Amino acid sequence: MALEGKIVDFGVADILQLISQQQKTGVLLVQRGTESIEVLFWNGMIVSAHPVAKDDKELLGERLLRSGLVSEGQLQRALSIQRKNRQHIGEVLVEMNIMSRETLDRIVHNQIYDTFSELFQWKDGSYVFQPAPVNFNERVFTPLGLEHIILDVLRMMDEWPLLLKSISSLDAVFKKTDRGAGGTAAEDAEAAMTQDQKIVFNLLDGCLSVSALTDRSLLGNFATAQALRALLDRELIELVEKVNLAAGTARSWQQLLG
Repeated sequence: MALEGKIVDFGVADILQLISQQQKTGVLLVQRGTESIEVLFWNGMIVSAHPVAKDDKELLGERLLRSGLVSEGQLQRALSIQRKNRQHIGEVLVEMNIMSRETLDRIVHNQIYDTFSELFQWKDGSYVFQPAPVNFNERVFTPLGLEHIILDVLRMMDEWPLLLKSISSLDAVFKKTDRGAGGTAAEDAEAAMTQDQKIVFNLLDGCLSVSALTDRSLLGNFATAQALRALLDRELIELVEKVNLAAGTARSWQQLLG
């Protein structure tokens, strides 16, 4: 039997906790106006959480292609297998030895965190949970416990104001400083970076916007901004294009979060 209702009567966090505590397996669809978010549960654990794609460009496979992690041929072979087995596209790519399990975990987990950061701010809308089989391979992907996600997302939301002081626009562009551009000092600095910082740092070319970096890195909004902030603090990168926010042409992180 489906479970449905209004967010104003039963909040998003409440419905998520109810499904998790009862160790349900199925799909939760949350809608607000034209926006929809889908959360997949397996025995009360979170397998996936993402906005319902409005066009092909928003699909994970297309994002993987744009990031350079897969080729067009590899993606098409994976999609063919996915249509037969109804698996997550990332699982198929891991089983094909095109992507590592660690990379898949990082991509999906960051997507879950970003999606929940948005979802927790919804004060109206509706939801429906439909019990259904959720097909995924435990050997390939690690589902997340809800309590772990909630704690991480609340921490992320608390840190946003500090990040906003350094990263004010999705259209801002950064480049490597002389300190980070090459030589022994740059090598030492890169050796001390986290994995996320290395990914963002190596993508910087002085042309990619923050939005493009997020898309190419597949780290998600928060992790990309966090990595940029750390690199700025260490003076390894610098802003090369200031967007005229007063003109109303830039999309700020605050606008993105609703």
